[in-house]
Amino acid sequence: MKIIHSVILMICLGWAGSVLAENVVKVGFKSGKAPYVMATKPFKDSDYNVSNNLGIEIDIFREALAPYNIKVVPVYMNYNRMPQQMIDGQIMAAGNMQKGVEGVAYVDGYLRLSDYMFYAKSLDRELTSIKDMNGLRVLAFQQAERFLGDAYRDAIPSFSSYREIDDQEKQVKMFFAGRTDVVVGELGIFKHWAKKYGVGKFEYDSAPIFDEPLYFSASFNDPKLRDQFAEGLENLKKSGRYDEIYAKYLD
Repeated sequence: MKIIHSVILMICLGWAGSVLAENVVKVGFKSGKAPYVMATKPFKDSDYNVSNNLGIEIDIFREALAPYNIKVVPVYMNYNRMPQQMIDGQIMAAGNMQKGVEGVAYVDGYLRLSDYMFYAKSLDRELTSIKDMNGLRVLAFQQAERFLGDAYRDAIPSFSSYREIDDQEKQVKMFFAGRTDVVVGELGIFKHWAKKYGVGKFEYDSAPIFDEPLYFSASFNDPKLRDQFAEGLENLKKSGRYDEIYAKYLD
């Protein structure tokens, strides 16, 4: 009788462990993109504790999938490694991964980004369009010339100087050190670092590059998981919780 009970217990434990394993989803994120992904190398235990403020991207994933009893485990990695990691099954989903990977399902409208021009009010010059940066020193995010369209690319020769860098924290520090007149960068990222480096420096103003924000997709190697996330994301937006997540980090 004891043997039978033991076998039944082992079967139940094995079944429970299987369910638990199915409810844990590893999601790839590019680190060092505060406030969207807060973790930076060297990673700490706290960077994996989803009860902490790990960033806008991770909070959206976590809350969208929570109603399905799915636990999100963040995996921080190089952006270029995400597609192969997805194909190999090392991760089951990814935030803001490039589109067009065979066998990968996407959910549009996951991440909202807004590119802006930031400039010191002391310039005595209002920037309302790309052309207004004529004659100014401009510091932009890496590959801005590629991503911001023909009008932006055509205006670059009119700037007094132009440079692109990948480190957007450094970009903001250089702005408040007076080493550039204009920063072209993402609104959330700039506001995050401005809180740290802009206190007591000088007042600045801003204007959007585009009339509407840009939205980026989340990606999945399992259609069912994709559908669950799509429904969860839609519910976050309908309830207003999506905007509340942004406000928690940016306001």
